Amino acid sequence: MQYTLFVILAPLAAITSSAAVVYIWRHRTAPGALALMGGLIAITGWLILNTLELVDPTESGTVLWAKMEYPFFTSAPVAWLLFALHYTGRNKWLTSRRIALLFLVPLIVSFFALTNDWHHLIWKSYVFTPINNWLAMSVVAYGPWFWVHITYSYSMVFGGAFIIIREHFQSLKPYRQQSVWAVVGAIVPIVFNVVYVFHLIPGFRKDYSSVAYALSGLAFSMAILRYQLFDLIPVARKTLVDKMSDGVLVVDRQNRIVDMNPAAQSALSLSAGKAIAQPAAQVLHFWQSLADSLSDKTETQAEISMGQGKAQRYYDVRLSPLSDQDGELTGQLVVLHDITARREMEEVLRRTNQELEARNEELDAFGHMVAHDLKGPLTLIIGHAMLLADSNPVPEEQCDESVRSIVEIGRKMDSIIEELMLLAGLRREQVELQPLDVADIAAKAAQRLSRMIDQYQAVIDRPGPSWPWALGYGPWVEEVWVNYLSNAIKYGGRPPRVQMGAATQDNLVRFWVRDNGRGLSPDEQARLFVPFERLGQAHVTGHGLGLSIARRITEKMGGQVGVQSDGVPGQGSTFIFALPAAVKVEQSAQYPISNTQYPIPCNP
Repeated sequence: MQYTLFVILAPLAAITSSAAVVYIWRHRTAPGALALMGGLIAITGWLILNTLELVDPTESGTVLWAKMEYPFFTSAPVAWLLFALHYTGRNKWLTSRRIALLFLVPLIVSFFALTNDWHHLIWKSYVFTPINNWLAMSVVAYGPWFWVHITYSYSMVFGGAFIIIREHFQSLKPYRQQSVWAVVGAIVPIVFNVVYVFHLIPGFRKDYSSVAYALSGLAFSMAILRYQLFDLIPVARKTLVDKMSDGVLVVDRQNRIVDMNPAAQSALSLSAGKAIAQPAAQVLHFWQSLADSLSDKTETQAEISMGQGKAQRYYDVRLSPLSDQDGELTGQLVVLHDITARREMEEVLRRTNQELEARNEELDAFGHMVAHDLKGPLTLIIGHAMLLADSNPVPEEQCDESVRSIVEIGRKMDSIIEELMLLAGLRREQVELQPLDVADIAAKAAQRLSRMIDQYQAVIDRPGPSWPWALGYGPWVEEVWVNYLSNAIKYGGRPPRVQMGAATQDNLVRFWVRDNGRGLSPDEQARLFVPFERLGQAHVTGHGLGLSIARRITEKMGGQVGVQSDGVPGQGSTFIFALPAAVKVEQSAQYPISNTQYPIPCNP
């Protein structure tokens, strides 16, 4: 019965293996496909020759078929190991030379089997048993190289099985189902072979190892057809997912982390060993927005940040549901794409756009200012020059008055040009901030305005010589004082009374200039530091650059500007600029003071 059953099952096993070979050929470019196909071809050949061995009625024919089986079933275990290495991505060391060495033992065993009659290294003795019209060959005693073959083949099969089983416990559910059927297909024939070689079942004399591959063929067919053995393989994950620059996490149905690639471990500062199998909400407790979204089973996108300060990173997070072939939800895929560079570029573009808009506004205002404020003084200069040219002779008194007017107007135009140059150069110029004796700088600024102070009969109240020291750049700080003081004198009461002061608060030194003018409305305060903006005082001429320059200078030094006013006539306004506080040093920084003097010519 055992021989009859074998003759029935062997062709079925051969057909199953052949069908698997045809299917694998269509996926021959997949890692491990050629190795598995070679193994199944060897199994098919073994099945055919094993059947011919049984049905051949002659002893010589039976022995010949038995010998010819050896190249097939000795190479099948090596092909299985090669498949396991390719399947799991552990094939880097498989050079052509090493593959040839793996087939060395099967080649030697096959040669000894074909020449066994000369040395009996494979079979020492065997008997023939007639069964109906067939002749069954049973080995009584094996030679030493048969046991070499058994040891080597078992090590190949169990080594490949160990590699796949190890991958089984490190893989996701689809890979695990593949690996289970692949291991079954490799181990089942070994079990039958052990039963036959060691006579574990009394009276069981027929070697069913080749027929056991009928079950192997079914197992591999299950892995191939149902679980896409060559459409979805772990090596694809290792080749693609592990090398991705984006972080990838997989969360199961119970919101537990079941897989994460190196990029995700780096982004989250977590090792896979500590994160795998842990609840997502527990592992990502510092990232509550993501942990909350994991309960939502629909596709989601969000932006999150990690870290603080310079180490802060921004990520675009996408959550996609994972479903099995029946459409049932099995978990979620979380992909983290680092968008820090993009965010930084967007911020640079935003600041650049703001700066360009500000420059455009300033250019428009500059054109307006040039057309009005410079045209007026030029008209006066031309008028006085024509007056001098038309008068012959020119009275000395009239000459002196016209020349002084021309000089004063020239100074005013020079001041406008200097302020424009200063405003234009602020963006490009880089200076080193130093501790400054601001009291000394304020005194020099007041000295520069002595002509204006005399003209307006202004009173300047300054505190004592001991002022808080601040961090800044001397020439720029002096320019702020000049602008604040000149603004207070022009727009103050009549006569102007200007009070200067300073105080330290929150590591900042607040300097102020308080006038006794009419005060400013909220709308006027909002427009106060806009370039080329004047607030419409009819009794004062000006070009609207001073306070804008003061703001730009102060911000360039890391400070702030501001104004306080209740809009009550006679109460005046207080103009403030704040700079970082500094430790007093022995001597203040020296810097050049811009104070050009113009001599008045005499007309004899």
